[in-house]
Amino acid sequence: MNNKWINKNTDALFTAVLQLETLDETRRFFRDLLTEQEILEFANRWKVAPRRKPV
Repeated sequence: MNNKWINKNTDALFTAVLQLETLDETRRFFRDLLTEQEILEFANRWKVAPRRKPV
């Protein structure tokens, strides 16, 4: 597996996402980072992505 995308910046992003507590807070967070179109595209990818079973 290629882990070149794992670095301090991506870890900081994922840590920030883990700290979000509400739907509204999460919406605002992603809207600050992404355009409306990017959010829609991301949601479409999420819709078809295989889900991992909880460990």
